[in-house]
Amino acid sequence: MREIRPAQLGDLEVVARWLRNSADCELWAGHRVSFPVALEGLPRAIEWDQSDSWVVTHDSAVAGFGQLVPKLRGRVHLARLICDPDQRRRGLGRLLTARLLETALSRQPTAISLNVSPENVPALHLYRSLGFVAAARPPDERESHSVYMEHTP
Repeated sequence: MREIRPAQLGDLEVVARWLRNSADCELWAGHRVSFPVALEGLPRAIEWDQSDSWVVTHDSAVAGFGQLVPKLRGRVHLARLICDPDQRRRGLGRLLTARLLETALSRQPTAISLNVSPENVPALHLYRSLGFVAAARPPDERESHSVYMEHTP
């Protein structure tokens, strides 16, 4: 059975186990998290207190994580989306991302954004299928090699 629920701090321990090397950390959180992951500093590093964090579970086990981060001028940013590597390609990422998008839309934002690595082809396809398109990176978004995408309500 699959369920989406608000994340709890304890869920971060599970998420951290999915990050097996520096490349995984970079894909997940950009510059914010380094490997090995220091659990005591992780909530601060991922803006836990400023974000709305969610998990998707499969048979009661945490299988995916993502956040909604408020940005300037009414934009909501989908951030730090990740699924358990052993659970990928089973629709859990789509389920979680669609729920995050639905929640963001309910807040009547000016735009909904995300960043994704250009090498993460499955994620690019997922985000495009949900209506995200590549867009110019706004000034409040840190420059990176990622693709900046927006969904306009």
